[in-house]
Amino acid sequence: VEPLLDLLWDKGHAVGKRPSLWQSRERVLAQLKACRDDHLRPINPTPYKVSASPSFYDFFKEMWQKTAPIFEIQ
Repeated sequence: VEPLLDLLWDKGHAVGKRPSLWQSRERVLAQLKACRDDHLRPINPTPYKVSASPSFYDFFKEMWQKTAPIFEIQ
């Protein structure tokens, strides 16, 4: 498991060092090279597992349920 994001903005203030556009590009290219080809193919890509901590899963589920529209069947 590896973190995907670095905190750059918190409570309205910049924190940490912001990478340059070139550094961001290089990071993305390196991450794409690390992915298997069958996950990246445009037609019928192979699914892959994404893990989340239990606390993040609970937070995400709660936010999703609060913001998802509720449909009524009439």
